Amino acid sequence: MPQHYIAPFDFPDHEYNERLIPRSHRSVSSPNPSPATSAITCAIATASPLLGGKTLETKELRTRIVVAVILCAMAVPILIFEDLSFSSGWQGLAAAFFAVLFVVTAARNLWSIRSSTWGARRIRTAAENGWIEYYPALLSEIWQTGEYVPEYEPTQYYYKAKVRLFLPDGTIHDIISDEFASLTSPRAFREQGIGVVRFQSKAIFERTTGWYIAAHLSTKPLRFASLRHGLSREQVIAGLNAAASSAS
Repeated sequence: MPQHYIAPFDFPDHEYNERLIPRSHRSVSSPNPSPATSAITCAIATASPLLGGKTLETKELRTRIVVAVILCAMAVPILIFEDLSFSSGWQGLAAAFFAVLFVVTAARNLWSIRSSTWGARRIRTAAENGWIEYYPALLSEIWQTGEYVPEYEPTQYYYKAKVRLFLPDGTIHDIISDEFASLTSPRAFREQGIGVVRFQSKAIFERTTGWYIAAHLSTKPLRFASLRHGLSREQVIAGLNAAASSAS
C-alpha cells in the first residue's frame, strides 16, 4: 500500500488513549486463550516492539508535573479568595476564566502523565499476553471539536473522524475516533486537500483522509478501538501492507 495513503495526522507515540488502557491489570495479566493471530498482528510485532514501550522521558515527565503543580497553586487562591459571582462584574468573570483555564491545563498535564506511565505499563502487559487486536482503518472527513490557545505556544486544534474498521471475518464496523490534536487549523487542512466538515453528520466517507491502523483491547467493546496507540510509522505501514496482501 503506498505510503501517501496513510492518514496525515501525528498521533503522540507516548500517550495512550483511555479506550485502550485496561480497566485493571488483573484483566490482562494472564495470556489470552484466543489471541489474535492475523497477518496484520504478526507484521506489526515483527516491525517493532510491542505497545506500551514508549513513555515520556524523565525530563519531560518532571516538567509536566511541575507545570501541573504550579497551575493548581495559581488556581487555588483565585477560587478561595476571589469573588467569582456575576455581581462582582468583569473582574470576577476574568478571575473565574483564568481559574478554569489553569485547572483545565493542569488536568491535561496530569492526564498525559497518567496515560504515559501506569497506563503504558498496562497496555504493554495486554500486548504481551495477546489482548490487543489490530484492524486496518479508513478515516472519513474530519471535524473540529475544540481548540486550545496557550499564551506562549502555537494554538492546538482538536479533531475527530469516523473510522471504518475492516475486520478479519470480512465485516465492516464504523466507530467515532478518539479525539486527536494538531497544530494545523481546519483552513490549513482544507488547503492541503484534507476533507474537513463542520458537523459529524457531514462526515460520510465521500472525501476520505487516508488509512491507519486501529488497535482494540479485546476485553472492551469494538467501539473503543483507538488510533492513539503508540505504534511507529513503520509498524503502521507494515500492518497496512499485510492487510493489502491478505486482501489481494
